[in-house]
Amino acid sequence: MKKLEAENKNVYFYDFSQSKVFKNVPFYKDTLMYYNSSHLNVYGSMSLAKDLEKNFMSFFQPLISNKNTKTSL
Repeated sequence: MKKLEAENKNVYFYDFSQSKVFKNVPFYKDTLMYYNSSHLNVYGSMSLAKDLEKNFMSFFQPLISNKNTKTSL
């Protein structure tokens, strides 16, 4: 994924594994967070979203701003 991102200017990679919810997989705060071996359940996905919300928006906001700037030219 990182190589694909490096080779293409319109490809972006956001690493969800940086979230603290993955430190004690498959549990987060003593609650199971997986639906099956590779999919988060609702609790897991909501916990992930809450944990990374500000960080993800910091990553994503410049992409939105650049797109809007290009569109208005």
